[in-house]
Amino acid sequence: WGLRGADSTVRKRGGTGDIRDEGGRGALGGWDDNQESFRWRDGTPVESVGGSPHGVYRCGAGGGFTLAVVADGQPRT
Repeated sequence: WGLRGADSTVRKRGGTGDIRDEGGRGALGGWDDNQESFRWRDGTPVESVGGSPHGVYRCGAGGGFTLAVVADGQPRT
């Protein structure tokens, strides 16, 4: 999340979308000065990034993210 602002998402190209953002509580914000950067390839709509300090956060007491993950009960790595 957050490469192009708090509401932007980049996913794996050809991925299943099995991890979904279901919203959450608290104000959603984005920042672009994280001390740790990350990179990826094979994404969409952005194919790759060499080192991104961008991310998202939620503010306020009780704030957080709600994710939905499709699963079959088998351990995975």
